Amino acid sequence: MTDNGAGYRSSLFATTLQRTGARPARARSYRPQPNGKAERFIKILQEEWAYGMSFGCSEQTNAGLPRWLNIDNCQRPHGGDNFNTPISL
Repeated sequence: MTDNGAGYRSSLFATTLQRTGARPARARSYRPQPNGKAERFIKILQEEWAYGMSFGCSEQTNAGLPRWLNIDNCQRPHGGDNFNTPISL
């Protein structure tokens, strides 16, 4: 989920989504709840993956993202979902 910033409306972003098979989800304007969820995800991503794990170089950091996303979606309980994993919902 993204806000409606210019970077998320660009053709490069749309092409990247298409290549990965992801579908866009945009937060409605002036709705703090969805933006809060997206911002919290970014904070968790930074704390647990980007800065929370030790990588030797940026290529290793990038290669570690799919593993972390799998852990986040399949193993890590989420407080906003009654401590279930997203995949179990």
